[in-house]
Amino acid sequence: MGLLIVRHGDASVAAKDSERELSDLGRADIKDAANFLIASDYTADRCLVSPYVRTQQTLKILGSQIELGECSTSDALVPEHSLEASVANLEAAYHGELAIISHQPLVSKLVAWCLTGDSYDLQVPSLPPGGMAYIEMDIFAPGCGRLSWLRVPPDYTVNLR
Repeated sequence: MGLLIVRHGDASVAAKDSERELSDLGRADIKDAANFLIASDYTADRCLVSPYVRTQQTLKILGSQIELGECSTSDALVPEHSLEASVANLEAAYHGELAIISHQPLVSKLVAWCLTGDSYDLQVPSLPPGGMAYIEMDIFAPGCGRLSWLRVPPDYTVNLR
């Protein structure tokens, strides 16, 4: 079983954080991310995504290129949500291949939680806009993940793990 963690692409400025849209750079980066996922033969059984505009736009671009299974919007994936509440939501959804599209600081905290059990582990790199991490997990529990790859724009072919 695997967990694909995606941070939305670069976004423009807006009066409300929830209304920020992907910038041209963000759209281009996510299209490149989709191309990498296509080349990797990636598919998901289920996808959870934040309700914010930029994550929904990221989902639309990725979902037009790759199979993401049943996609649901989750308020547990907004930036101000706690890691604990998000983990509880993901734990209920975790079976097969799960993709999530969310924000900082949650995406980086989640990667650290999966790999080390410590959401503040400074040895785990932060995901920039458009960054993705793929983690293999037999069980969804802290520190039980194995990082398969970590990819960031502009060159998704370089594995940063």
